[in-house]
Amino acid sequence: MDIRLTGLRVAASELGETGCPANTGLGFRDFCADQEAWRRLMSQLGGAIAPPILIPADTTGHRKFRLEFETKVTDIDQDADYWRRGTEGDGDPVGENRSVDRALTWSRIALRKGIPFGLQLGVSAGRIYRTGLWLWGGEVTWSLFEGFREDWYGWIPDLAVRGAIQTATGDADFGLTVPTLDIVLSKPITIASTVTVTPIVGIQFAWIVASGKAVDLTPDRNAFEECVPEANSSGSLSCNGSIDDFNNVGVFDGFRAFRSRLALGGRVRYELFTFSAVFDFDLADPSNRTSVPDQVARQFSFSFATGLQF
Repeated sequence: MDIRLTGLRVAASELGETGCPANTGLGFRDFCADQEAWRRLMSQLGGAIAPPILIPADTTGHRKFRLEFETKVTDIDQDADYWRRGTEGDGDPVGENRSVDRALTWSRIALRKGIPFGLQLGVSAGRIYRTGLWLWGGEVTWSLFEGFREDWYGWIPDLAVRGAIQTATGDADFGLTVPTLDIVLSKPITIASTVTVTPIVGIQFAWIVASGKAVDLTPDRNAFEECVPEANSSGSLSCNGSIDDFNNVGVFDGFRAFRSRLALGGRVRYELFTFSAVFDFDLADPSNRTSVPDQVARQFSFSFATGLQF
């Protein structure tokens, strides 16, 4: 399931007389970068790596830590053309992936520490399974209301705002970062003085920021060999063949997309041990006219975490 942008290409002949966009001065091309497929692919991949809301609105307090192992499973449109062409599969540099997964799964280790004034800081590191992509994240949570447990206001839920960011590394052809702004409501319920159950409701606003680099759209051809380089009288190399394949390089445009999501779940804590589970889903169609074209389905995710609070 490694991303393979060389497959996201469209024949220049299909674009008519206009050829590839921004083709000034590059001469003949066989293929152009398929910008629409690229935006669809990054939109779904970005939705998958958005950091989940697995923490309640209350903080650890400035004397404690949370260390957790988190996993997120997000559905993807496995039948979509952009997933078949945009992932490696069996390694064919230009063929389609015939075994696209139904979901993307990643795990990470997250460490969080409360500090004074209702703040909590966190860092994380993880990896997307069946790919070479690593995930790096950071977050700041500000608990606006927490700890109301007595009298009439004991019914007031904890409320927090979290800013988080997660970026994917490990592929030289593109960059992908997803910052989020989350609003979290939760309310701990103590059972038998030993177990605390905390329902969690969250709204997430996610911005998908993708950037592309120059990609060889004909990896099955060797432009240098087709050029047939020969030494001229001055001792430098010159082409004694076709130089057309040198033009078959595409640059995928950077773009931004927006997602809004609802998260529902909860956390169970027994002494030092914690377990959390959350289900989240898109509230609106991911496609829009300015960045993401149509044919991008809404996504849903199931996330869970287990760890220690000490």
